[in-house]
Amino acid sequence: MVAGSLGSGWAAAPFLGMDLAYVPSTKFDVAARLNDDIEPVETEFSGSAYWTANLAAGLSYQWNDDVVVHFTLFHETALSESEDDMSIPIGGSTIPPAPTSTTVEAGGWIGFLSVSWGF
Repeated sequence: MVAGSLGSGWAAAPFLGMDLAYVPSTKFDVAARLNDDIEPVETEFSGSAYWTANLAAGLSYQWNDDVVVHFTLFHETALSESEDDMSIPIGGSTIPPAPTSTTVEAGGWIGFLSVSWGF
């Protein structure tokens, strides 16, 4: 970490970080709207493992001897997709569930405000 000064008595330490992450699987609920005349259909996505690369940047501020406050911006980029063959049931219909090959590509920004306390 490199300490910097942002004003009288306010010292912050900027930081950068990078990592490579392996996500063994992902699972979440899906609501699919097939057309305007049919209510959304709910099903579950159980995706395969995937890899991401992440970049983080932020500031750490030492509040006192025991407490450090961190503000972090984190960007995730998928290096591979999470895949699943989902079956989408069409409610109130005699049509059998439609199997569909589905992929999810994780990515985006997230911000964190955290407090570390040492004793």
